[in-house]
Amino acid sequence: MEEIFLLAKNYDEYATFLTKNMVKQLSSCLRNIISILDPTTIIMGGGIGSREEVFSELKKSLQNQVNREIDIRTTSLGSRAGIVGAMSLAVKEIRDTAINKVQKLDYGVTS
Repeated sequence: MEEIFLLAKNYDEYATFLTKNMVKQLSSCLRNIISILDPTTIIMGGGIGSREEVFSELKKSLQNQVNREIDIRTTSLGSRAGIVGAMSLAVKEIRDTAINKVQKLDYGVTS
């Protein structure tokens, strides 16, 4: 993706097309999420959230599609958001597994 963003920034026609199409598709997906979940804030991370030129186009596109003001911002984690989220899920899974094992030991249950 990084290469496509760089090419688009340098006015490469095909990369610009891909980037605009990605913004269109993502804003459509977010519009659907907004209509179902009705969030007040959307926080974008990863490569899209860290690319100001892409994020600003996404924000503009999405605001044109919804009938109310949505607070759309980027995460302070930048492009590390995905890995931090994955690590958080892994730690939660390890924690839950450990707690379940301890609870089984407390009640004399063996597996």
